[in-house]
Amino acid sequence: MRLRLRISFGVFLLGGLSACVPPEPVEPVDTRPTLAVRVMHSYDSLPFDPQAAFSDGAGNAIRFTTLKFIASGFVAENAEGDTVAEFPMSAMVEDPLLNYSHEKGIGRVPTTDVRRLRFILGLDSALNHANPLTLPYPLNAPGNHWDWNPAAGFKFLQLEGLVDVNGAGDFSDPDDESFVCHCATDALVRPLSLELEPELGQQVVRARLKVEWSTVLQGIDLLVAGTAMGIEAPCPQLMDNLVLAVSAE
Repeated sequence: MRLRLRISFGVFLLGGLSACVPPEPVEPVDTRPTLAVRVMHSYDSLPFDPQAAFSDGAGNAIRFTTLKFIASGFVAENAEGDTVAEFPMSAMVEDPLLNYSHEKGIGRVPTTDVRRLRFILGLDSALNHANPLTLPYPLNAPGNHWDWNPAAGFKFLQLEGLVDVNGAGDFSDPDDESFVCHCATDALVRPLSLELEPELGQQVVRARLKVEWSTVLQGIDLLVAGTAMGIEAPCPQLMDNLVLAVSAE
């Protein structure tokens, strides 16, 4: 009888102790919609074809081997012009040679009333001069930072490729020339502000943007440009053209 009482008391004690253990905290579910930015690329209003030959602003036939730009620092505003959300660390690298259409989730917003999107082409000075190894993807991806010239920071806009100098219709002749334009430094940051008609999905507010690359190349002679770095010509004009090339769908 005494053994049975001891066992019963032990079971009772264990049950009482387990009842005193606080339950695991339940993380609250964030039901706010996500702001997503979708970017589509075109040339002469047609979907961007990475294998195609294009014309620069001087009529030279060109083919791209690298084509990228950085957009960052997104700020969402409502119909009254009030800021509803800011994402100072947000950044996306657009590469139409890899993706004709690319979408990135920027962050949570408290409302679906997002009618204007402000951001910069490039990076603000603090991010531009941060150690890329400490930054999240895509800023830590190889090729986006000027490793050999850290003081210049990141490459805001990159154009590399070949010019068909002799008009033979290919880009493999000895006469053909290469071009490299890496636009960078704090001086070339360009702000942009776009009115939106956002696409509303399930828990998503989608800002649809378009980049028209024929506008980026207006007035640009890539045969003359050769190799242009930082703020060398035609980099300032390329960044100005990029502002004009980005629009809301």
